[in-house]
Amino acid sequence: MEGKAHANMTLRENFTYINYELNRALAADYLFVTVLIAVLLISGVLGNLLVIKVYYFNIRVDPLSGRAFLPALAVMDLLACVAGSTIYMVQNLQPASFSGDALCKFYYVLAYSCTMGASIMLVIISVYRHRKVCTPFKKQFPVLLVKSSPFIAGVTGLIMTLPMIPVVGEFQYRHKFYKQHGQKCTVLYNTTLKVYFWIYFVVIASVFFGTCVVISFISFRIHRIIKKQIQFRKSSMTRSDTSFSPNPQPSGAEESESEQQSSSRSRGSRKSLAHGTLNGTLKQAVKPRHKREKREYAVMFLLISIVYVATWLPTLVVNGVKVLSHGIEEHSAPPVYITLRFLNSLFTLNNVANPFIYFKFDREFRKHFLSFRCKR
Repeated sequence: MEGKAHANMTLRENFTYINYELNRALAADYLFVTVLIAVLLISGVLGNLLVIKVYYFNIRVDPLSGRAFLPALAVMDLLACVAGSTIYMVQNLQPASFSGDALCKFYYVLAYSCTMGASIMLVIISVYRHRKVCTPFKKQFPVLLVKSSPFIAGVTGLIMTLPMIPVVGEFQYRHKFYKQHGQKCTVLYNTTLKVYFWIYFVVIASVFFGTCVVISFISFRIHRIIKKQIQFRKSSMTRSDTSFSPNPQPSGAEESESEQQSSSRSRGSRKSLAHGTLNGTLKQAVKPRHKREKREYAVMFLLISIVYVATWLPTLVVNGVKVLSHGIEEHSAPPVYITLRFLNSLFTLNNVANPFIYFKFDREFRKHFLSFRCKR
């Protein structure tokens, strides 16, 4: 009896959850998601590096303009894209053979702190533009705050992410579909710190959901105000043009001597007026361009906010489903857990899409990008 008990104890001690056979099967199931993340990673890195190069080295940006935040946002998007893609690549390539609890915690803290920092940068940009557009005569952001915004966003994101360390790490499980054991890096939904886990999850979910609401509300408000301003200026210009009427010509067949003298003087004055009008027209030609750029910037930042909300909502929903029904990936068929993994990785699109949005709506960025391609 003692020998049998000793043999069972030795067997349990030698048992490992690292399963390379199950790992190969699950990695094949996640192949589409893995390829998608790899494409997004390459696109995000190249796109954001190009944004940083153009805005930092090619365009002279006013430090108090809305464009001044774009290179800072590109830095945060670059870090979030690399860190977020790394944790998902690890989970897709080692879904049953991951080893290293501390390494798993490091991956999660790095990914979520960078992602949180990018979200905070969007909030800072939204608040800045709201103050500039809606309350232009009040005190605006100082230059130091604009330049230090990436550091502020990154540190804040790290502080908000550190409490998640106890609820992430190695997780041993039994896959119901393949009927095998495995070990992966994930959020510990079955942690013994259930109260702590629920509090942290509610706080983080509220922060991300609140960020979506704030960014959406402010962006739509700014877009509506700028649209009204442009319509008001256009209508006022139309009224001023219709109210102007030229002096009528004399109706008589012959002009008196005084009329001839006055007409000769008026011809000279009209020549000088025409010359001044030409110069004024050239000066006023800049105004439509300024209005067009203002409208394009409003649409650009609105689209950035829409993409952020559209890519983060599926991630929030998937994580909510995992919290309410923990173990859903291990207890479901391939179509279900592949779909969950796909939806959970969509937030990376937020960090990849911004360079394409800049190219569409920022003429200066597009001009320097095309000139860069021609040089090559």
